[in-house]
Parts: sequence; structure tokens; C-alpha cells
Amino acid sequence: MAFGDPLVMDAVLSMGGFPLTTNERIDSIESQRMHHYGKALKGLKLSLTSWNEKRSEDPLRLLLTTVFLCQYEILRGNTQGVRGYHLAACRHFAQAVYISNTTVTTQSLAHVLLEMYVYMELSSSLHLSPNSDSMQEASESALESLFGLRLFPHFGTLLGSSAQLYEMIPKIRRLASDRAKELSLGIDCGCATIFNVLHEQLVAFDWGTALETGPASQMEAYLCGKAAAGKLVQKALVLFLLSAYSPNDPAPVRVMASPLVDSALEAARIISTSPWRNPVFWPTVVIASYACTDQQREKVLELMWPRIALISRAREALQWLWESPDNLYGLDGLATVFKDHDANYCFG
Repeated sequence: MAFGDPLVMDAVLSMGGFPLTTNERIDSIESQRMHHYGKALKGLKLSLTSWNEKRSEDPLRLLLTTVFLCQYEILRGNTQGVRGYHLAACRHFAQAVYISNTTVTTQSLAHVLLEMYVYMELSSSLHLSPNSDSMQEASESALESLFGLRLFPHFGTLLGSSAQLYEMIPKIRRLASDRAKELSLGIDCGCATIFNVLHEQLVAFDWGTALETGPASQMEAYLCGKAAAGKLVQKALVLFLLSAYSPNDPAPVRVMASPLVDSALEAARIISTSPWRNPVFWPTVVIASYACTDQQREKVLELMWPRIALISRAREALQWLWESPDNLYGLDGLATVFKDHDANYCFG
């Protein structure tokens, strides 16, 4: 597709060489990446002026391009929130691709790109800093799309056994918003009941069915990593839920968090040698924000060797948190240090 489309080729080339760490040509490669990134942005703007929704190839090439632009900002650890603009564009193109009749030759690509978009949309809500109403509505839209994606033969390529877990993220965010109203206004919004239902769903999650989701493989590392990735996401969402319900009282969360962190870090060790280490990077950072012992934090830093800018930025954010004079902690703490350092979430 890239060889026949200069726009897609520029988006592809903007991603080149990110894993390289020690090479005298790195500065040159970075310059070339930025050059192709700029050309892709210019080409995207030009394509939008002549976009025809009735031509099925247009939404797909534009979705592919914007997904790559999102990944570019993620991998370079951009702190300015640029990924959010690309994700908003993805949202529009994803809806067009979802309702279009893609050809047989492009169907697999369309299915994988739609899942990538849904993953980015839902994972971008896995934090406790305020979201606008429009972002909340976008997450709900992504959740609705997920049900249709389950029918695709390649579903689970990115979400793996965690699809149903990711579906819970907007529900937990809504609980956090309602709980804040309860505490500030002194009214009953039914949060205790919702918390108990969500907590029970997380703890009693049906792994038997979940592990059957996604492409099959005979590779032991792949299968073990897939199972461990699901367990790690589960632990991250339990911590997310606990913090959403107790935003002003971290003490009970600390008591429950330590064994969850230990268990999640063991899962992360298994994942580190499998292909699943990439889709669970942000949930791993979430887990790490609750690490409160020196031993836990050392394990986190060992797992997050700074090979690329994204990982370096995650380590930096965690150091902000761990070294904060106010003894900040967890997702609430991350929200505070990001605000204090005038930085935006840009993980995936």
C-alpha cells in the first residue's frame, strides 16, 4: 500500500529506526523521521481537501496514516498532547472505515487498524486527570465499536485476552466523576453499589473464555505472554477502580495495592520476553505508579530499560512521582505531577 501511495509511505518512513539506541547515524535518522512526518502531515491536509467518502480506499489510507502519526508521537514521548489531535482524526476515519465495504485485499488491514484505534481510544482514558465531556463521549463511541469488532477473524491481535477488561475503562471513569460529585456535594449517586459490581466483575473475570480470543499460536512465549498480559491489565484496572472510588484517601488503596503490584510485576517479567510487552506498556506504568517499596521500584526500572524516548519519558514521570515531596502516589499522583510539570499523557 505504501509503495503505491506517497502519503502512506511518508507515514511509514516517519516510524523508521525508533528501536535504534547506540548508533552514530541516530541524529541523521531522527532528522529523516521528522522530514517524513512533516510530509505526511502536509499530505494528510491535502488529502482532506479532496476526500471522497464514497471511495472506499480513502478512509482506509487516511486511517492508516493517522494511526502511524499517533504511534510516532507515542514512540517519541511527546509531552505536548499532539497525539490527541491525531487520535481525534483517527476517530473520524475509523467510523468511515467501519461502515464502508472494504475489498477482500484490504479487509484484514482494516480490521487490525480498527482494533488499534479502539485500543488507543480506550487506553487513553486509563488515568484520573479530568477528561472533557467530548472525550468521555468518544470513549463511549469506541466501546460501542468494540462489540462489532469481535466478529472480525483477526480480533484480539492487540487487545488479546483483555478486550472485556478494556471495555470497563469508561465505566470506571464515569464512577470517578460520580464519586467526586458524591464527596463534594454530599449526595448519594449510587457509587458504592457500582463500585461493588465492577470490583466483583474484575476479581471474578472469566479467563477461560478470554484466553480463547485472538489469533492462535503454538509458541509458548506468545501464549504465556498473552495470559500474563491479561492478568497485568486486570491488576491495573483493579487499582484504577480503587483510586476512582477513594480519590481523597490513598491509605486504604496503599494497603490493597502492594500485593497487586507484586503480582503484576511478576506478570510483567513474563511479558517482557514476549510480543505482548508493547500493548501493555501503559498499564505497566499504571501499576508502577503504585510501587511503594524500593524493591518494587527497582524491578520497575529493570523492566523499563530506556531503549526509546517513550520508555525514558515513562521513567521520568515515575521518578517525578517517587521523588515528590508530598509523597504522591498512584494515578492521582501521576495526574498531579503531570500537571505540575505542564506535561500531557501520550502513552499507548
